[in-house]
Amino acid sequence: MKIVLTKRGGPIYNRSSIEGETERNVAMQLTREIEERLAIVRQYETDCYSICHYVLQGEREACEAAEQALRGLLESDAFFAADPRGRMELLRKQSLKSALGLKMHELSRAARLI
Repeated sequence: MKIVLTKRGGPIYNRSSIEGETERNVAMQLTREIEERLAIVRQYETDCYSICHYVLQGEREACEAAEQALRGLLESDAFFAADPRGRMELLRKQSLKSALGLKMHELSRAARLI
């Protein structure tokens, strides 16, 4: 932060420096929040993959669907506000939605080839 001295010797803070400092603080806060969300979502990776693999019966497809589901959960404020039981329910729903969406996409693509 840049400090500008007055004739009396008291510090006056340059407004642009304060705004820059505030922007850095906001950026640091957002970074911490994202890191916290990632740490929570990582706890559910295995369950998410298991659900997707059960539905899709394929490793590559399950990985793709799980990644999509976890990204959706990462952006979900409801997921982070929920208790552990609620998080598992939201995880299940998002996993199934992603897996079934991927399956539908694959089926429609295959139908176009016929």
